[in-house]
Amino acid sequence: RWMHVRDGKPDPFKGLETLSDWLSELEKNQPPKEPSAAVPAKLLELIISVTDTNSITGAIIVSAATLGFWFLLRSIEYLAADCGVFDPARSLTWGDLIFRKEGEITPQHRCTEADELTITVYSGKGTLHTCTRSLKANPDSATCVLKWIKNLYTVLLKHNKAPKTGDSLFRKADGKVLTRSN
Repeated sequence: RWMHVRDGKPDPFKGLETLSDWLSELEKNQPPKEPSAAVPAKLLELIISVTDTNSITGAIIVSAATLGFWFLLRSIEYLAADCGVFDPARSLTWGDLIFRKEGEITPQHRCTEADELTITVYSGKGTLHTCTRSLKANPDSATCVLKWIKNLYTVLLKHNKAPKTGDSLFRKADGKVLTRSN
């Protein structure tokens, strides 16, 4: 069908909705070509243990890995596209984070006091919508996302790279935003 339409020929399935529906259902029942495997938390612990979390790059890698893991995010929801373009309308920025301490909202400059993190995710699969997700701090976990986001903020301040509201969370020292491929 798509080849005919692409080549400017008439749709061979026009008027055959039953056939189109059947093919659509058949496609849904097919297994993925390469099944995805979940990342185990132990792998995150290994990444953390071998990463210099006091450097901007290390802090970014660890916070991105834990954020994506614990908030169950798709890469486009928190990283730049593989081409390097970051779209703040579809991906997380510092302005999309809400820090709380004992239920009360804490300003970003006091985020190190927070015991809960809420993110506003703008992209849903296929449509653009907004939802929020929250996690409390887990001080007993080496992979606590709030711990690593607070660490990232502290490292950025230490290197005179204070984040702005519209900035990507994972803007590297060279100004580029972390992508899946790097």
